[in-house]
Amino acid sequence: MAKKRISNKEVKHLARERIHCLMQMAVDETRQGHYERSKRYVQLARRISNKTKTEIAKEDLYCKGCLSPLVPGMNCKVRLKAQHQSVHCLTCGKVIRTPYAYKHGD
Repeated sequence: MAKKRISNKEVKHLARERIHCLMQMAVDETRQGHYERSKRYVQLARRISNKTKTEIAKEDLYCKGCLSPLVPGMNCKVRLKAQHQSVHCLTCGKVIRTPYAYKHGD
C-alpha cells in the first residue's frame, strides 16, 4: 500500500503550528530559568523553519546570535527610537532593529 502524500500547503500549516508551539515552550522555559532547554526549543523551531521554508512569526522573537528567546524585561531591553524599535539581547549583546510600519496617505 502506498503512502499518502501531504500537500505543501498542509506541510506549511503543520510547520507553522509546531514552530509556534516550540517558541511558546521556549518562552515558558526562559521564564522558569531553564535557558539551555529554551535555546534547544528555538534551535528545533529554526530547523523546522529551514527544512519547510516557513518563516518564524514576527511576534516570536529570538536572538540570532545566541538563539535565546527574547522576553522583554527578563533577558532583553526594548527601546523605541524615532524610526525604529531596538531590542538588545542581554545574553550576548546583539541588537535587533525593526522599522516602524508607516501608513502613507493619512
